Amino acid sequence: MLRFSLAHPARYFLLCCLLSSAFFLLASCGQPAQIGPTTTQAGGAPTQGCDIEVSWAMFYESLGELKHATALDLAVQGTLTTQLRTQGQMNPTGGSNGPLSTDFSFTISKVLLDPHHLLTRFPAPITIHQTGGWFGSTLHQVCGDPLFRVGEGAVLFLHQFGPGQYFVIGGPSGRFEVRHGFVQPVNDEGVHLPPNLTEQQFETLLQQA
Repeated sequence: MLRFSLAHPARYFLLCCLLSSAFFLLASCGQPAQIGPTTTQAGGAPTQGCDIEVSWAMFYESLGELKHATALDLAVQGTLTTQLRTQGQMNPTGGSNGPLSTDFSFTISKVLLDPHHLLTRFPAPITIHQTGGWFGSTLHQVCGDPLFRVGEGAVLFLHQFGPGQYFVIGGPSGRFEVRHGFVQPVNDEGVHLPPNLTEQQFETLLQQA
């Protein structure tokens, strides 16, 4: 299993440019990290798993922490509409020559926070960059932060590292699923929300945070 550590958010931009990664990832040993299969396509029905471990430099436990995070540039609700590209390489023995990462097109339906007035064109799609991706028929993804799916509805707290290009701050703690009008975190390790929280109730909690 791969283990990475994330550096201070102030260094994100430089590393994103160098590695085309939303995160600054450092391998925990000098040898090439090994990746084993986690999700394989069998009869068109993939099974879930993870094989990339990450230590988050910043992790948020409340909407207030997210709202006032220094790394926050944008908080939006919308839909993952297209998987654009997967970057990174793996060698034939399964070792990683660089962290896999995937870009997605995200169509915004609602702007929740835009403190720096970045969205001059709305609702133009933006690009979301995430660690993980498909290599052949195998999915490699961060534990606790599953790879986005096309068609997935989400509320995302984002940092801009290039024009129109963003990554989620705090990994899974800055990411919320929207299903059938209800908003919930992607796991139980970050922000805790009441069950059956509607989109309007989420907005109210965010405004009050």
